[in-house]
Amino acid sequence: MVGGKDGALHAWVNRCVHKGAKVCRNARGRAEGGAFVCVYHQWAYDATGALRSVPYRRGMVGKGGMPASFDIKAHRMMPLRVDKVGDMIFATFSDEAPDLRSFLGPAMCRAIERIFVRPTKVIGRVAQRIEANWKLYAENSRDSYHGGLLHLFYTTFGLWRPAQDSKAEIDEVYGSHNSFQIRKPQQAEDAEKHKEETARPLDAMTLLDPTLLELRQDIGDDISLSIQSIFPSVVLQQIGQALAVRHMIVREPGAMDLVWTYFGFQDDEEEMTRHRLRAINMGGPAGYVSLEDGEAVEICTDGIKGPDGHSLILMDIEKAENPTVPMGLDENAVRGFWKGYLKLMRAGEGQ
Repeated sequence: MVGGKDGALHAWVNRCVHKGAKVCRNARGRAEGGAFVCVYHQWAYDATGALRSVPYRRGMVGKGGMPASFDIKAHRMMPLRVDKVGDMIFATFSDEAPDLRSFLGPAMCRAIERIFVRPTKVIGRVAQRIEANWKLYAENSRDSYHGGLLHLFYTTFGLWRPAQDSKAEIDEVYGSHNSFQIRKPQQAEDAEKHKEETARPLDAMTLLDPTLLELRQDIGDDISLSIQSIFPSVVLQQIGQALAVRHMIVREPGAMDLVWTYFGFQDDEEEMTRHRLRAINMGGPAGYVSLEDGEAVEICTDGIKGPDGHSLILMDIEKAENPTVPMGLDENAVRGFWKGYLKLMRAGEGQ
């Protein structure tokens, strides 16, 4: 994906039309002179992926070269459709897919634009290998039921409990995207209430650096946690001051890479950037509220490998169309993911 000098976004398959070699070999950066040159035979492309130069195209002293019928304008790297909401950029191979905003729906666009209120900057990246099928992680990010049960950091330090003010939304069109939001507690949480609702005892634990949990209202509201799952493979998160995009990259049926890209705003002062970097400890491969997710989906992948290895019981099944149940009390968003997935797979089979 490339940003042109005119500010336009371009995306193309990174494959030379000559021999299929990878043209751009840097994960990120700037192209010198705005050109992308294949190292193998020096075929050069512009930011749009169009072929601009072929060495010895006319041969030398009348010998060799490409045939006279060769039209350089007729060759380019395969383009993708590209669009964005806020600073989130999406691309698709399909010419038939709906436009981005129609695909996401109004509610999901609002949730994205709530985060991207100002120009952003990347402050960190990390990746992890998860030995699990990607669809189980897609379920996990939509499954608020496990939040206060698996991630004890939430309940131990009062970040969330089921009685807290929360909001869940499922997109209006496909039902396969969703968003969870939790508001910052307005008063100290009662430990006994936590015990009742989590069914687990709380140890007397404290943080050496309590500023980790400090919420600074730089977005303009009191939402302290937001997890938005965008079908099929993207999660946008706000956990306190930790802003990140998670991207699932499928490696094989039983393995995926999860890439975390952490970001802040270009106008953040140095202290705010340090605070965001500190808050990164909340979410990531070893994050205080995300460490357990990789393990959870791996043991599910292991558990269903055997004969008749399937199991599925969903909460709130009699009210499956109700997407507004408080967080942690239903699995409607999980159901929405599978509805969207099956719809696409059956369409591909002509059903």
